[in-house]
Amino acid sequence: MKTKKVLLLSLLLLSVSLFSDNLKVDSLLNVLDSVINNKAVYTRAKETRIDSLNYYIKVAKNNDEKYQIYRALFGEYITYNLDSAISIAERRLDVSKKLENKRRINTSKMNIAEVWAYGGMYKDALNILDSIQRTSLEKNQYTYYYHLYFTVYDFLSNYTFKQIEKIKYSNLMRQYKDSLLSTIEPKSIGYFFLRSEVFIQQENFKDALIQVDSAYTLFGHKSVEQNPIFNYSIATLYKHTGNVELEKKYLAMAAIQDIRSATREHIALQKLAMILLMEDDLKRANRYIKSALEDAIACKTNFRTLETAKVFPEIISAYDQKIENEYRQLYISLLAITILTLLLILSIFFIYKQLIKIKSKEKSIQEINVELKTINENLNALNRELTESNYVKEEYIGYVFNLCSIYISKLDMFRKEINIKIKLNQTDKVFKMINHNDVIINELNEFFYNFDTVFMKLYPGFINEFNGLLVKEEQIIPRNDEILTPELRIFALIRLGITDSSKIAKFLNFAPQTVYNYRVKMRNKSVLPKEDFMQAIQKIGLNH
Repeated sequence: MKTKKVLLLSLLLLSVSLFSDNLKVDSLLNVLDSVINNKAVYTRAKETRIDSLNYYIKVAKNNDEKYQIYRALFGEYITYNLDSAISIAERRLDVSKKLENKRRINTSKMNIAEVWAYGGMYKDALNILDSIQRTSLEKNQYTYYYHLYFTVYDFLSNYTFKQIEKIKYSNLMRQYKDSLLSTIEPKSIGYFFLRSEVFIQQENFKDALIQVDSAYTLFGHKSVEQNPIFNYSIATLYKHTGNVELEKKYLAMAAIQDIRSATREHIALQKLAMILLMEDDLKRANRYIKSALEDAIACKTNFRTLETAKVFPEIISAYDQKIENEYRQLYISLLAITILTLLLILSIFFIYKQLIKIKSKEKSIQEINVELKTINENLNALNRELTESNYVKEEYIGYVFNLCSIYISKLDMFRKEINIKIKLNQTDKVFKMINHNDVIINELNEFFYNFDTVFMKLYPGFINEFNGLLVKEEQIIPRNDEILTPELRIFALIRLGITDSSKIAKFLNFAPQTVYNYRVKMRNKSVLPKEDFMQAIQKIGLNH
């Protein structure tokens, strides 16, 4: 239980301090709506980049240049169109073989395996990866190599139906994730992403959160939040901790980045649509799942298409049901309006008859007016009494502040006396006066006694009402030799309208921190919520 509380507190602090923009979820969803509206713009920008690269292929001077251009083209196509991606990967492999470059051949083969993996051809992807001799790979190729194995087994563990195979693929996926972590560049965004994924799978959300925190600290908010994969990972973290609003926030951020980059192989929009379906935001859910399905079909990712298509009928059915319910509600509303109109006509007829009766009772109304006038006069008299009572209270308050003025004058006389003795070089008498605290203590005690006496005349039920705001075990009972305790005196000043801790501290000869501590201590002992406690103090004595 303690660990869970620490985690929830950490998540709260993270949401307040780490995420710089603090956009409301509704605002992000509005941005996402706008981005989907402009999806064609991002697609055209993507096509323009692709057309430029295809042009450079035609004018390439040699196979080395072609290889580099194919590399860029593959990056554009892999999450955009798998048919084109496989074609580019195969051409890249042909060029690599002509160059007789083992490193490039291996990279090109892994490109083909990546396409097969995203296309749902897991066996073909594994055959290609298995055909690559691990010893032929260069050191910086292992990250990509293990990433592909991890991705294939991750897909297989999620989409296989047999439990024994699911366990087998999950174990292999974890093994390759460990291998990937051992080769990926430490302290990179990808490294923190993988580490957080490992902890999420272990249900160790506290350490997963630490990885996210570390990424934000090292790379800044902008770099991390522009990474849709990391945003999706953060959303998964919040899903496991039950924070639906923050899960929606980071799914929306991931979906926005995916669409802006014309990425068609994505899952964030689909997951967001499912949450909105559960929240009955059917219009958005319907729109988002349609957009996700369109992208999956255009990208030729069969497994993602099937996954999205499974959700699509459920959302469409719910959306149709909502429309039907709205029509039914409209029919009921029209019927209700008709009935109300008839009732209104009957009411008008009834009121008309009542008006006739009222005219015959004008004399009674006049008598009632006379009685009301008498009551009004009595109320005015009562108001005058209340005004007089307020005046008495003002006099008491004036007495308190006059007493303060007297003490200030005494202090000034004391200062002047010290000044004279210093000028007469009577320093021994000065030290004796300064070190003699009895007078000051007696004056303070007399001041507090007078203050307490006047205040309790103003609010005789203050102690009982104040204790009524506290739990029974923490109620304050003054000793026989005191009227108010220091705690009660602080809140007495607050009741008089003096709420500044530094002013209260000066008034009571306390340190400001002491006043603050007393205030916090009393709030913590209150039976009321903290935000209601101070308002209740201000209302003490209003019923007297």
